[in-house]
Amino acid sequence: MDKNAAYPVAMETLKSEQMLAPETQLRQVKYLNNLIEQDHRNIKRITKPMLGFKSFPVLDEP
Repeated sequence: MDKNAAYPVAMETLKSEQMLAPETQLRQVKYLNNLIEQDHRNIKRITKPMLGFKSFPVLDEP
């Protein structure tokens, strides 16, 4: 998560309402998910060109 000041307050509220386990930790470290992002970088590189404009075949109606 980013370093928004509302997150720690929300986490403590959720813990006090027992919606989160007490041992749940909030880690506000920039680029914490960088390994995950790098893992699927090649897939994003392959699929990005396929997201552009496409032509559709014209179907003849009977």
